[in-house]
Amino acid sequence: MNVLEKLYSENTVIAIALFASFVFFYQFISPENAKEIIEHLIPLFIVVICLEILFIRNRLYNNLKRLNEKLKIDFEYQTFTSGAEFDNYLANRLDRAKSVEVLHICSQTSNKMENRRYYDIIDNYVKSGNNFRRIFSDTSNVDVYKWMKDDLLRFQKNKFFIHLLDKIKIHSIRTIGMMIIDHNEVCLGGGYVTTFQNPTISIVNNSIAKFFSDYFDYLRDNSINLKTDETINIEILNKRIQELER
Repeated sequence: MNVLEKLYSENTVIAIALFASFVFFYQFISPENAKEIIEHLIPLFIVVICLEILFIRNRLYNNLKRLNEKLKIDFEYQTFTSGAEFDNYLANRLDRAKSVEVLHICSQTSNKMENRRYYDIIDNYVKSGNNFRRIFSDTSNVDVYKWMKDDLLRFQKNKFFIHLLDKIKIHSIRTIGMMIIDHNEVCLGGGYVTTFQNPTISIVNNSIAKFFSDYFDYLRDNSINLKTDETINIEILNKRIQELER
């Protein structure tokens, strides 16, 4: 096809058009000879038209193929209008998940009686033997530290890890929470008042999840590790709880 396109160029079409114009005027000089030439030109014009159609179809096919390759991206997007709706999704999603990484900056604790199943879902997931890792920032909310301490003690024999990001402290403003599932899905939500109708979203895409995973790893590497496979560090939490309760 490429060789044929090179032979059949715009110059070829122009040459055929000029020759046809010559024949048109030549018929006034020698009608019989011109008629004979026209009879030979008709098949040539048919060939030209067929080639034009062939090349147009080929260009359209290539353009559609490139467009299809651009659109063929492994991407899923979901929205959730409430925490309860997200909990329902999370309960089914974590049944088949192997890894969960959660980021809490300026965490707020919520009442388990507020129709939220989040805590029970996480409990079931961790106790099933899968890996769970959480980063939380320093805060003036003593309940957060008590929450982290309770989880450390409850899951000390599980693959449950907590990191304290002591370099960041936000007191009053809510920030976006992040959950990365199996390194290919990221869930984002803040729980703050917003005009956006869906305060929590889920995006399934390897590249996007990798972007957030790198950010999570960066914060983890700059945090205090409160639990490893061998050790658990409760003293830091106890000290901070005592300071906040004074």
